[in-house]
Amino acid sequence: RKYLDRPHQYRDCDTTLFDCLLDIRDGADYRLRAIEASSVLGDGTRFFGNDVPRTISSRVCWSAQALDSMVGIDVVFLDPDNGLAPNSAGASSVEHAYLAEVEPFLQRKQTVIIYHHLGRTFEGYGASHLEQMQGWATRLQAELPLDNKPEILWFRRGTARAYFVLPSERHYNTIAKRLDHFKAGPWFGRRHFTKLLEG
Repeated sequence: RKYLDRPHQYRDCDTTLFDCLLDIRDGADYRLRAIEASSVLGDGTRFFGNDVPRTISSRVCWSAQALDSMVGIDVVFLDPDNGLAPNSAGASSVEHAYLAEVEPFLQRKQTVIIYHHLGRTFEGYGASHLEQMQGWATRLQAELPLDNKPEILWFRRGTARAYFVLPSERHYNTIAKRLDHFKAGPWFGRRHFTKLLEG
């Protein structure tokens, strides 16, 4: 939450969001449920905040509940602590999302956005963040029923992370326009996000 002490750096990127998060931080309850109660993401936003279970069998049920909770939602945002699960994560990491858990949302023709923490390496794809992101994009295309190529947003303030945007065909034009608008705005202008070179 330290970024909220630097309004000169972040506030003009999204004043409504920044001021709301500042109010939450300075309030009595600054847990994630306070964001849900604030409606800053819109009244139609739905949350699924059940703790991720540690056993594989319980996780199957949890995953089904998460899927059921998002029926009728156009855009699903997955926010695992560390992002997508590499092979080294094992079968039931509470800090990761698995591609098998992403797939049902895509089959239902929902647009999916995935938070991913960039580390020091990604199995077989090299150590640079660019190589990691490209490696994951390749794997997403190979293993998931994507309608379009993944769009990658690369955030580089503090700990680097990526957001993989997987637009469904029915949302593609709208998502593309909004991403273009986002890239032309202050988040990129202030270099919080870095543009990826094509090719």
